[in-house]
Amino acid sequence: MAKLETDREHDDSGANKDTYDALFGSLKPRLLQSVTSVRDGLQKAWEHGRTKLLRRVPVLPTRDSDRDMRLTMPHSRIHLVRILQLDYTFPAFEGTIPALPSDNELAKAPYLAALLRSLADDEQQTSWKDPESGWSVSVVNCRRDIITSSDRLRQYVSAAVPRYKGFPDLMSVCILSALDIWISIDILALRTCPLLRRFSLVLKPGSLDFLQLSTGAHLDRLQRIQSYFGNRWALCGENASSIFADPEPGCFAQCYLTEADEK
Repeated sequence: MAKLETDREHDDSGANKDTYDALFGSLKPRLLQSVTSVRDGLQKAWEHGRTKLLRRVPVLPTRDSDRDMRLTMPHSRIHLVRILQLDYTFPAFEGTIPALPSDNELAKAPYLAALLRSLADDEQQTSWKDPESGWSVSVVNCRRDIITSSDRLRQYVSAAVPRYKGFPDLMSVCILSALDIWISIDILALRTCPLLRRFSLVLKPGSLDFLQLSTGAHLDRLQRIQSYFGNRWALCGENASSIFADPEPGCFAQCYLTEADEK
């Protein structure tokens, strides 16, 4: 069919047009029927072959036996023996041996140890309470607790950040503990000034995904903090502005003064 089509295109005179049309008319239906039959046969063969290639996944047991849980390396012995038999010469040490700590640094060691122990104890005890239980009801007591928690947060950050700088895992725990204290302040602030519920937080739940946490307890604390952030955003709405936004109509300062005048 391709040869006939090429010959017909090169027939400039058009004298053989009827001959080509007759050939196409007689051969094209038969060839199309053959191609269709072959294609259908290949498709059926492919579907049949796919059913044979499928394998049933065995049901795995819920618990492994003690024998399966034991680590064995039957093929590693020969490889390890070859490594131990290599004639390897360790390079000469070209670095400098660090100097021993001075008497002044040794004198600070007990203080630093006590400070780190105090920070660790504070991080374990830091946990904000449920908003509906355990907090002061009166505005005066709420303000007093806010000042106390703010002082605690300031002291903790000033003591922990210089010690944890350069240690991402410890700094992550430090951020968790600082946010725990901050959430307790936020809960008290919402009771003191309900207007804050209409304004968003600076942080979103996904802002803490970078933290490097290694224990289940820390992950639970992170989940609780992210849940609180999510509830606060749901309370004010995604398009709400922050209290730190520039002065404009509807900002926190204007709403606060308007409510104060109405009262």
